[in-house]
Amino acid sequence: MQLIKPNTHIAFLAKARGFAALSAGLVIASIGMLLVNGLNFGIDFEGGTEMLFSFKRVPEMSALRQTVTDLGFKNAAIQTFGASGDQIMVRVREVSSLDAQTQLRLADGTKAAFGDELLEYDIKPAGGLITVVLKAPRPEPVPEAAPPPADAKRNVITIGGKEIDLSNLPVAADGTSGISFEVGPDGKPEVVNPAGTEPRERLVLAAPADAGTLAPEAASAEVPPAVNPAAPEAAKNDWGSDKRAAMKKHFEGMDLRLAGEIELLRADGRNEYRVGFAGVSAEVLDALSVRFPDSGIKSEGIYYVGPQVGEQLRNEGILSVLYALLGILIYIALRFDFTFAPGAIVALIHDVLITMGIFSLFSLKFDLPIVAALLTIVGYSLNDTIVVYDRIREQLQNTPEGTPLAHTVDSALNNCLSRTILTSMTTLFVVVVLWVFGGPMIREFAIAMTIGVVVGTYSSMFVASPLYLGLVHWWEARQEALDLA
Repeated sequence: MQLIKPNTHIAFLAKARGFAALSAGLVIASIGMLLVNGLNFGIDFEGGTEMLFSFKRVPEMSALRQTVTDLGFKNAAIQTFGASGDQIMVRVREVSSLDAQTQLRLADGTKAAFGDELLEYDIKPAGGLITVVLKAPRPEPVPEAAPPPADAKRNVITIGGKEIDLSNLPVAADGTSGISFEVGPDGKPEVVNPAGTEPRERLVLAAPADAGTLAPEAASAEVPPAVNPAAPEAAKNDWGSDKRAAMKKHFEGMDLRLAGEIELLRADGRNEYRVGFAGVSAEVLDALSVRFPDSGIKSEGIYYVGPQVGEQLRNEGILSVLYALLGILIYIALRFDFTFAPGAIVALIHDVLITMGIFSLFSLKFDLPIVAALLTIVGYSLNDTIVVYDRIREQLQNTPEGTPLAHTVDSALNNCLSRTILTSMTTLFVVVVLWVFGGPMIREFAIAMTIGVVVGTYSSMFVASPLYLGLVHWWEARQEALDLA
């Protein structure tokens, strides 16, 4: 498909000064906006809490915003979420409902309450979790029953060649104890319920001729006290008392709203209690439920990022863009030559700065997806620039010697103009559709891509190419000056 006639020749470089002034003005204005206004960092970079609520009947946005503001959360962002319109996204800068003074009061109160038992205390305000570790020395295990020593004396009798331990006599229904036996065919008594104890001394009793009950009258020695059986397994694992009830009473007494049951993890000498408490999301949900009791509000999700993590993500995002630009500089220098590389890098920096300047001007949310959009813009703009550079290189090989370089560059730009317009328009159509119909979650990403496609197409033709031409002229003039010298 040819949008531009093959023989069309537009003198783009004749307007190079105008394009240079326009680009320089946009870049300077963008840098000024970034210095004055800065960027409206999202919770990915600044830290904060993002909450999603669903409603059966959605209240007015102004009333929702006022309710959240009354809780002390300033500059809260509230917007609809999803196509159905029954979900609301609330973003606040705070990651915890506990201020520094309250956190200090909780720490001091816990140390005073548990004294020397306290090994560790840690609070994660963003996660809504307090960890308390108390001493819990493991008791010595109860020894299991051991066999009596070799010289221990037992009450043992032998009847009919079978040995009976009198300490284990069965108890009859009438409460008496004794040994039941029967007379065998050989006239000797046979014990009905013998014991299997190995005796040291034996007491042999005469048995009557008829069956009956033989009650022991004497013992050959004292019976040692019975050995208690080993403690049950549950007792072995009871390392210190369970203080979850006391822990719950302690924190509730300090006006801390707990969430869920306290969890107990046991280890040698340590009892670790994990106490969850209600955070920002619970406060917002309660306030909205009280203000709009008939709205049918329900929490659908929570996302939070601490300020330290946000700062790390921000720094890594900036470094990722810088590393990408450095890698592109090396690639183009190897792919073409050093006269091409600076123009491509300046064009990419031009695109990134203008995109960020527009975000600063309109206070659009700048978070991790926008960093991804900037890297995508860098790749898209670079692809366009390499196409133009390839066409310039082809024209240089096919142009007769003595042809002005500006004419060759203009011819290359005209030859790839149709392709550039088609590619840019199709890409622009997609990102505009994402902007309009994609919803609030990808709105800023789609805006960044829209800006990037327009600015990237412009810079490939009217920034990178004139810079290449200017750098070649500068290099040739320098060589001539060296030759004359």
